[in-house]
Amino acid sequence: MYEGGDLICNALTIQQGFDPYSEFPHLFLPEKPTELPLLKEPMEIMQHKIKVIEGAEWYLNYISSYDRFHNQITEKINKELETGRIILSKSLNIIIMFTQPKKDGKKARFLLNYIPRNLKTHKARMPMASINQIIDWLASKKFKSKLDLTDGYHNIRHHPDSVKHSIFSCHIRKFNSLVMQQGDCNAPATMMRAMNWLLREFLGKTVMVYLADILIGNNTYEEHVQIVKAVLKTLEKAKM
Repeated sequence: MYEGGDLICNALTIQQGFDPYSEFPHLFLPEKPTELPLLKEPMEIMQHKIKVIEGAEWYLNYISSYDRFHNQITEKINKELETGRIILSKSLNIIIMFTQPKKDGKKARFLLNYIPRNLKTHKARMPMASINQIIDWLASKKFKSKLDLTDGYHNIRHHPDSVKHSIFSCHIRKFNSLVMQQGDCNAPATMMRAMNWLLREFLGKTVMVYLADILIGNNTYEEHVQIVKAVLKTLEKAKM
């Protein structure tokens, strides 16, 4: 699913004969996805594993019964339960959900304190292009587009063996997440691995990937339209 407002281009306009919003309307939704993403193959690439050090435990004893955004937390939990993205947990461990206000001061940004678990998790590494490399690459291209994966990390499922480690708690009770979270250790590496695998046919030639951002660059309009369509079809097939 892609943010409609985040398709940025200097050539792809309806007047020039290509309208991605009309050709791929289900990929450009105004709202976040409301369903649990499918388990994707190959599992070792397209799913997130939480490799906790054997025998490690983490316990936090404090759970706040009050939060400024108490009602928004309740609304979020209810939606996540309805979509199947979270399930009730019986774990003895506790990872606290807390909030910070967004710029408007009225809406909450939901955060998970996974530091205690992450400190006891095996670390993964994945190469990623630097911002300067991306800027230099884009500067050499005449036609450019950017696709931003909506709710990016939540498009990646936890490996079934890792769900038990995806605990978080709030004033309602404890839950396990079936999808990758922002605070997960190695989440950026998993995201890069998954996107590089999906778009391996285009990487280094006409596409650059930075986490959930897909950058497309070409020197002719015809080729640019062709590649944008091919990338969208690839993502559509992968149900991303």
